[in-house]
Amino acid sequence: MAKNGANKNNVPQSEKDTIAKRRELVARLRVRGLSCREIAEQLDNEARKTQPDGHGPDHATVARDLVAIRKEWQAS
Repeated sequence: MAKNGANKNNVPQSEKDTIAKRRELVARLRVRGLSCREIAEQLDNEARKTQPDGHGPDHATVARDLVAIRKEWQAS
């Protein structure tokens, strides 16, 4: 790991943690039966509650998360 906390792909550890937390939430919502678009909407609504000028991940980000989650599940 580099001195600035980045890993070998130059992604800071804090960003990796943020992605991991988001993917955990995306996985929970998917298991509950929500569609990709519904997950994006729910995360956006939650972000707006906690950060008035904030927004959640868009549909494309959630779709990429679901692909990554699926690959992780298949590998385990």
